[in-house]
Amino acid sequence: MHVVALRPHYEIATKYGQYWCEELYNKYATKLGYVVVDLYREICTQTKLIDVVESVNPVLIAGVCHGNVDVIVGQYNKILFKVGDENTAKIVKGRHVWMLSCLAGKELLPWMVNQCGAETTMGYKEEFIFVISSYPNSYAEPFFKSHFSGLQAFLNGKRAIDAFNITLSTFKKYLDDPKIPEQIKPYLLHDMKCAVFFGNGEARINPPGGVMKRAVINVKTVSYTHLRAHETSLHIV
Repeated sequence: MHVVALRPHYEIATKYGQYWCEELYNKYATKLGYVVVDLYREICTQTKLIDVVESVNPVLIAGVCHGNVDVIVGQYNKILFKVGDENTAKIVKGRHVWMLSCLAGKELLPWMVNQCGAETTMGYKEEFIFVISSYPNSYAEPFFKSHFSGLQAFLNGKRAIDAFNITLSTFKKYLDDPKIPEQIKPYLLHDMKCAVFFGNGEARINPPGGVMKRAVINVKTVSYTHLRAHETSLHIV
């Protein structure tokens, strides 16, 4: 069973995104027995995605990309998905599309389900904001682990709506953790509140071999004292 990873890498936000997508999606799916088609850097384009869809018929497309209300882009801001685009409609029909992309949850993701026949979509209706310090870990970690916890559960065979709720509960776990610095919690709360799901909540992906494993997200925390002057928040826009 094939799944697709969308991993552009051309500036600082996608530098973090591609790393965590590899760690929490690509490697995790591979351990479960999925074949991951990794569209990384220059091959993260719509043309290549169409080729993959036609050749291996992936059940799931996921990744970390810049986006807006009606578009998600890949390497160097080249269009991957867009409202009204015939190629997008063909790519997503009958598939699951779970993306960490700003604003796409407003128009693009519901359009995929309602007009194109996508089985489920998940993303964010406002800007996804994460805080960075040392690459690739530290402050950025709870943001990406919260997002990918639900995707991991979905890969494990959980119902789509239950997997989405695991993302929300993981955000909440970090918000309640006293080891997480208070300075980053408003951004975690923001991302949790703007996460959205569309489509068939009863849908499942059966793990290769048909054996459901327990989804576990290891919450690694580090005690931080303050945000230093050079540390900042990043918007995946």
